[in-house]
Amino acid sequence: MDTTKGAAARGRTPLSIMVVVICALAFAGILFTEDLRALTEKEEVADLEDDYKEEKAKFDPGRCRVTEGKWVFNISGRPLYSDSSCPYLDKAVSCMKNGRLDGDYPKWELGV
Repeated sequence: MDTTKGAAARGRTPLSIMVVVICALAFAGILFTEDLRALTEKEEVADLEDDYKEEKAKFDPGRCRVTEGKWVFNISGRPLYSDSSCPYLDKAVSCMKNGRLDGDYPKWELGV
């Protein structure tokens, strides 16, 4: 009778080994799908960069020169943005966050 139990025990895989194998396969599957997701995101970013390059090429620097023309102070106009309302301004380029006390600088615009 001992020989029958020994043969049956040798044929079974221990539960702990099966759990480890299943967890390893699940982990590998998650990593593989993340790699595929990263590859597709890179293609989308490349497409956006191509669109940006096309738009950038259409810009005519001869029509917009900030060093030429006349700067005028528009007291009646509201600024299009402020340092606090624009999420694209970081601390490096934010005048108010860097200690500029006057708030009139956004009202200057390039006149014709």
